Amino acid sequence: MQKSKAKSQNIGGNVCRGEHCFNNFAFCILHFDFRNFSLKKKNCGFTVIEMVIVLGIITAIAGVVLVSFPALNENIYLQKNAQDVSLLIRKAQGRAFAQGVAQSGTCAGRVPSGYGVQLKLNSASYVLFADCDGDKKLTSGEEIQTQFFDDSLVVSQFTDLNGTPYSGYPKIDVVFSFAFANPINAMNIALVDGSNIPSAVNGLKIILQTPRTNLTKTILIVNTGQISIQ
Repeated sequence: MQKSKAKSQNIGGNVCRGEHCFNNFAFCILHFDFRNFSLKKKNCGFTVIEMVIVLGIITAIAGVVLVSFPALNENIYLQKNAQDVSLLIRKAQGRAFAQGVAQSGTCAGRVPSGYGVQLKLNSASYVLFADCDGDKKLTSGEEIQTQFFDDSLVVSQFTDLNGTPYSGYPKIDVVFSFAFANPINAMNIALVDGSNIPSAVNGLKIILQTPRTNLTKTILIVNTGQISIQ
């Protein structure tokens, strides 16, 4: 007579023998190693080809970012400086219309005939001034505030409203004066030549340019007082 051999069953890494497995089925289930159980063996590593593809993608993205970063950085500076110029021009406009008393300059302590901003071609700075003598341009001693462009930006060109360059004028004075009789004509845009003789125009575009990527931003001014950035 043959003796039946107890068969061993491996359940989740836990061995249950013969009838003990059935008698203690609940015990086996409670001690089942679910963490190590798998219906299919999985390979958790990466192949060399996968690693090369991932590194190639990362390198391509990094290259695009590095190439575009200087232009992006200069564009941010360009937009900021265009806003700074516009704000200073609006500051002159606000002071003129409020008939503000000059705090510095040759007419400190009294109300000047107007306020203005002077910009020069290829200059790193621009000036807010009080038009103390009423000549609608900046003269020595009338300076109130000097601001500087960031990151070597400059004014590259002055043009009319149609984009035609004003040749022979290295600087411009935008002056606001409050005219009680006709407020709409209270703004004067004067191109100043090498002899410091202003020539009045009806509108103006100020072109700012970056030094390396040659990006540009345009400040549009019309003699009715509108100021915008294009």
